[in-house]
Amino acid sequence: MKNIAYIIFFLLFFNLEAQKGANNWVFGTEVGLNFSNNYPEVFESQVRMFRATSVISDDNTGELLFYTDGYTVWNKKHEVMTNGEGIKGVESIAQGIIQSTIIIPVPGMHKQFYLFHLHNDDEDLSDFMDLLFTRIDMAYDNGLGRVVENSKNILINENLAVKITAVQHDNGIDYWLITHGMNNNNFYVNAITQEGVSSSMVIPIGTSYIFGDSSRQLGGVIKASPNGKHLAVSTSSSVPRPFELFDFDPATGEIINARNLGQFSTQYGASFSPDNTKLYLKALNNRDVTHQFDLLVEDIAGSRVGMYVENSFFTGTGGNPTSSMELAPNGKIYIGGGLGREPGISIEESLKGLVVIHNPNKKGSAANVEEVELPLQEDQLVWVSLPNFIQNTFNGLTPTNNPNAPCNDSMGIDLYPNPAEDHIILEMAERCFSEYTLTFYNAIGQFMGRHFVDRQEFGPIDVKSFKSGLYIAVLEFADGRIVKRFVKL
Repeated sequence: MKNIAYIIFFLLFFNLEAQKGANNWVFGTEVGLNFSNNYPEVFESQVRMFRATSVISDDNTGELLFYTDGYTVWNKKHEVMTNGEGIKGVESIAQGIIQSTIIIPVPGMHKQFYLFHLHNDDEDLSDFMDLLFTRIDMAYDNGLGRVVENSKNILINENLAVKITAVQHDNGIDYWLITHGMNNNNFYVNAITQEGVSSSMVIPIGTSYIFGDSSRQLGGVIKASPNGKHLAVSTSSSVPRPFELFDFDPATGEIINARNLGQFSTQYGASFSPDNTKLYLKALNNRDVTHQFDLLVEDIAGSRVGMYVENSFFTGTGGNPTSSMELAPNGKIYIGGGLGREPGISIEESLKGLVVIHNPNKKGSAANVEEVELPLQEDQLVWVSLPNFIQNTFNGLTPTNNPNAPCNDSMGIDLYPNPAEDHIILEMAERCFSEYTLTFYNAIGQFMGRHFVDRQEFGPIDVKSFKSGLYIAVLEFADGRIVKRFVKL
């Protein structure tokens, strides 16, 4: 029995350790981020401006393999890959193009990848998208790779919107590629197997996307939940349109149970939380710019909570509304578009950071939304697009249990709920735990209490007697200290 338990533990641990395919990001103007140490470390990439990007890293080591802006493929040395030019992408640098490429491993073929990319021939986007694929062989040129000449810009489908995603098959080997048509309500689902790319399964469900002069609906995203069981679909129309949620079957590729979560204009980025209980949308309405929905309640649409305007603990403005959002290997959600424009702040200065949802599994303001400046070089700028990843990579992550969390990093400790009403709980990743002394101070430094902590999860700690305001929790370990802050309502 012990041997069986050990085998199960080993497989689960190896699975967590192996999910490093999204460790590197490239986007914006020359921006690269590496999450191998749990927080984003900046490097310089070759991508430029508004174009949507995709990037893939080694699933076991986290080493950068290659990346693309839909036109050019660069290798890990940031050089153009052999035969890596001439990829057919979206003929526009419009800000609304945030999900036009995705990289999928070729099932059963080590070091082989498909790059799926959308393409049109009109800079004004009056033509709908073609879906193409290009095959990449990373066994070539000592691991620097090449684009396979006779498997480049291969047409799969036509007349599509600018949104594309993929979900791992229930068998853990194959994948489903998912796109959406224009002037209809058709989803197109292609099986990606060892035999290649299947013909499209057409699934008519939900509302139709109509192209018109006053409400272009080409843009937006299809975003899958990390467990592969749900799809959220946004549309970039300037006229309010339904934001829709669907159920997806990763065993059959079927899409059912369309739900309208409300009418929103300029819908762009969307993301599920790593624990699959929350859904976020970047869109305009008359109340807010970024929204959270609770997927555990019966009335999901009625659970909507604003993350910016309706959140008294968010002090920024949230940057550009027409931007994407992405889960990261540290269990957080990052939102493109830069920082809020304050008086006297130039556009370039505002494009030096991202909005971060620190605890996306938490409800409402406890999700802890913050504008975070990045240590970018002068020429590096954040724009609206972030990389497009297969979301299964992030399933089950939290800021405290992700495989990259260093044991001496404050991100390895979760204090919740924050803001707090009656109590708080402190939780640390189990593999990082060591005994510590916990001391509370108020905002002016007055001592509020002390505890000795000898277990991974400590609490609930009663804070009902604390007056409303900001408090500081100091965790003192044998080899250092970590400071956390929380608000008492």
